[in-house]
Amino acid sequence: CPYFRIKRFTVAQSVKRIKLTHSTMNKLKSAQRDKVRNFMQWTQSNEKTAIQCLSSQNWNLELACDAYYQNPHLYICCADAIDQKSLQAFFHKFSSDRQDGDPSRIGPHGMLRFLTDLGLDPTERTVLVLAWKLKAQTQCEFSWQEFSTGLTEMRVDSLEKLKSKLPSLNEELRDPQKFRDFYQFTFNYARVSSQRTLDVETAIAYWDIVFGGSFGYQSLWVKFLREKALKTVNDSSSTLPSAICITLCGLRDGGTNGELCRRNDANTKRNWRIMCR
Repeated sequence: CPYFRIKRFTVAQSVKRIKLTHSTMNKLKSAQRDKVRNFMQWTQSNEKTAIQCLSSQNWNLELACDAYYQNPHLYICCADAIDQKSLQAFFHKFSSDRQDGDPSRIGPHGMLRFLTDLGLDPTERTVLVLAWKLKAQTQCEFSWQEFSTGLTEMRVDSLEKLKSKLPSLNEELRDPQKFRDFYQFTFNYARVSSQRTLDVETAIAYWDIVFGGSFGYQSLWVKFLREKALKTVNDSSSTLPSAICITLCGLRDGGTNGELCRRNDANTKRNWRIMCR
């Protein structure tokens, strides 16, 4: 950010006046101490907020400042609620799996242990909801930035806190807009990054997870896809599947499965054809 580069020289002298606690000074590297001082000077925040925000952005000063100014209430409120040392230990417990070989992220083997400790089956929807909340980019992986930013927003820094938070995550999907966002995330998460479409069988597997049997027309939808021998499906903001729209209406009205859809089969099939063009 040009603003921060311009201000560096001006701040350089005054920033020296900011003192860190002795215990914190001993734990941080010299470069990290400098970044904490600069962050405190630029944002007029306290030491705990500076360390919490910087560590959540991999000690990138400009990214940390940007994140702070975009969501100052988040970091100010959470500075005392989130223990960064506990959060880092929580991440390291699962990122240090030798079979994955990359301590900067929780890989497939670490992820399996992570889900087991949470008491989750890898195929249940809560796992997908958690990936959505952490804005995960790659299946079966969480980077430190995804993990720390997502859990900080949820005010979670331990396995026990995350376990207690899980039931409320699914409840968020009762909100139509959040469900739409979750669905769009799922489509992008499931497909190969270089492709704009999703393999039909993969899509069917994810629909099973997303709807969990709550969409009464799902079997008809799957039958239609297979009758037409479609190999892929697409999704865009202008032609969301009618299945999603119908479900959102049901969620908004608090309807049961039987109330989700009153359209006849012909109308439903016609809307589905639009999605598959």
